[in-house]
Amino acid sequence: MFLAPTWIALGFLFATPPPPPTTQEASILAMVPESSFMLVHCEDFAALRSRAERNDWVRLLGSKKGAPVMEEWAREFNRETDTDFDELLALGKELHGESVFFLNGPVAGFLTTASADRTSLVEAMRAWLPEAGPEAVSRIRRLGNAQVELVAWPEKEAWGWADRRGHFAALVDHPHVLGLFSGDDVDSLVATLEASLAGFGTDRRAPVVAGFEAARAKAPRCQGIEAFIDFSPFVAEAERELARAMEGIFPDPTGMLGIDEGLWLHAQSDVFPGIRVDGSAFLNIPQGTLAASLADTFQPLPTDLPTKLPTGIWSLYALRWDLKLFWQRTRAAFEERHGADSLQAVDGGLNAAKSLSGVDPIVDVIEQLEGTFAFFTTDLSDEEKEDDWLDFSEFGLLATLVDGDAFLDAFERAIGGKPFEDELDLIDIAGVDVYVPREEDSFDGGIAFMPREFVFGFGRGTLTRTLRAVTGAEGANLLDGSDLQGALDQNQGCCFFLGQNLSEMRKRHGYGFKSDTTLPPLEGEEQGRDPFEGTYLIHTTRRTPDGFRFELHTK
Repeated sequence: MFLAPTWIALGFLFATPPPPPTTQEASILAMVPESSFMLVHCEDFAALRSRAERNDWVRLLGSKKGAPVMEEWAREFNRETDTDFDELLALGKELHGESVFFLNGPVAGFLTTASADRTSLVEAMRAWLPEAGPEAVSRIRRLGNAQVELVAWPEKEAWGWADRRGHFAALVDHPHVLGLFSGDDVDSLVATLEASLAGFGTDRRAPVVAGFEAARAKAPRCQGIEAFIDFSPFVAEAERELARAMEGIFPDPTGMLGIDEGLWLHAQSDVFPGIRVDGSAFLNIPQGTLAASLADTFQPLPTDLPTKLPTGIWSLYALRWDLKLFWQRTRAAFEERHGADSLQAVDGGLNAAKSLSGVDPIVDVIEQLEGTFAFFTTDLSDEEKEDDWLDFSEFGLLATLVDGDAFLDAFERAIGGKPFEDELDLIDIAGVDVYVPREEDSFDGGIAFMPREFVFGFGRGTLTRTLRAVTGAEGANLLDGSDLQGALDQNQGCCFFLGQNLSEMRKRHGYGFKSDTTLPPLEGEEQGRDPFEGTYLIHTTRRTPDGFRFELHTK
């Protein structure tokens, strides 16, 4: 049984006067409460679902070939959230109009405009609630024009999210809007319900909604799903956690980044007929702050990067980050805030590392890294992989250097007198001196130091290909007219680039899909398609004057 105070609180809910009636039609964004910090919005769910039904990836996941993947996702989702994945999918199939999900801390809310088939939508939403019984008590009352079904669990029960106790949920059935709310305590749930229903039919805009609408006005038009998160409420606690983690090493960083206000993220995603999936996001970083200054250390990838990468790459991660400048600005900020002696503990650790290895981590490593890093995977022939005992031979790493001779000198000082010095040989590969393992049955890769590049190959084939590209051998680099080169050319100016050939990725890793994932043809098509074949996943990050822009799409 529930304690009396709980039912008193429930009684307060239903004793609250209803909001004034209104006939004005407005977005259900007006129903997002003032205290919310996150929202997810879809303007037209029916239109989104119509596009999704002709999208190859959605069709694949909904087919028998995609069933094992969906089942694994469902198990993981159910395990992490104590919520039924299938119930949420069933609810999604009933949504037709505008929908919004919001969080305000103790309460989560979901609202959607009523569809033509109102009964089916209500039943799909009610399925998310547990059945009333000995362990759950349900009450149905009216709140203004809305009928509210509120369900509460005894303290011993947990439902909705892992480890929650005394949880409450509500189904709101309004003539024009349907909603699901859940919260940790009845008082918060009551207050949020009241605040949300009071906004119906008005032009009210909570701060998170105003921020969302301002952000989307500057972004490309999206008719899919959009999200907005205001991180400001969490910055202070995050900085305190960081201070505790770095206590005794770094001075207190609280308040130094300057992001206690104005740090937010706006994200968009959509699907289209065929293989096209689009995603983008913008992270706003207040200008003139230390956070913005540190963000400036992420710089555009060099346009000549393809000349240093081997042909035959099917996966590439590339980043340009000036670590030296990042360290200098971080250090200067601490010294300005806490004094010139504030980094004694850090300097003591760096000096200890130098004494042990003979290498200064800042001068010999950080300051010698020019800032461009590329991790890639090559499509090797069987002959090139014959010594691949670790099955890593396709992987390679390239980093650009300020002074390759100085970097090599630091490496040789580090291995001098060490046990593994006797295990390395220096041999010539593609006209470059390369350190390789001496034992024939050991690691088959090697390390090469060049005037402006550092190359590491997990296998001899990848190492050879990369060195030929860097030294300018004819036809050896990524200026090969491939799709990956084209994607790099089309995304000049980004500071991070990811490109992956999905058919090659599936061949090696599977991810639950067999080699043949050809879909049956849609109406009007002569033959079906395999969405993996010839498809690349491209992700980029760009530094903009006021933050970072992220793009993700298939091509």
